[in-house]
Amino acid sequence: MWVGSRFWGDNDAVLMDVQHQLYPVIIGLLYGEPRKCYLDASRLVQADTELAKRLLAEESFDHRTLQSSHDFIAAWFRFRRGSQGGRTLFEAVDDYRDRLGREWRVFYEKEILTLCEDDDFVRAVVTAAAFPNPDGAGRAAEEQLDEILAKRYAAMGSRAYIEKALNKLGAKNVEADK
Repeated sequence: MWVGSRFWGDNDAVLMDVQHQLYPVIIGLLYGEPRKCYLDASRLVQADTELAKRLLAEESFDHRTLQSSHDFIAAWFRFRRGSQGGRTLFEAVDDYRDRLGREWRVFYEKEILTLCEDDDFVRAVVTAAAFPNPDGAGRAAEEQLDEILAKRYAAMGSRAYIEKALNKLGAKNVEADK
């Protein structure tokens, strides 16, 4: 996970760190659930595709192919959470971090299941993982994932998108919220 701001006001360093620490533990779900959906559908319709064969042959995947998607989902969690759910008055720092981790994992798992209802998302995830960079099919699938998630999470905007729009309007040296 790349730790950094993805939208204006994205400055919850503790939550970002918790998400970063959990990345190796939960990134597999972002591949595993769509893989299961794809292979189940292939079996159901008795389709023996090249992609299905490749998915069955692979025991692992390069996490970097899905890192951007994970980071999009992580940013969406931070955006939706906003300033709510901060540390309570008598909550120890470790207890607070544990609570954030639990909340993040529950959200992440539900969000992956929801995203898997979109066939385009499922195909893009498994294609990106099955054909990692520099393969053209994998790169195109990663771009498709970014588009799918940017549309889904459009309410949070994107720092790069906002800066580009402001620059077109003539605004220079726009700084993010600190």
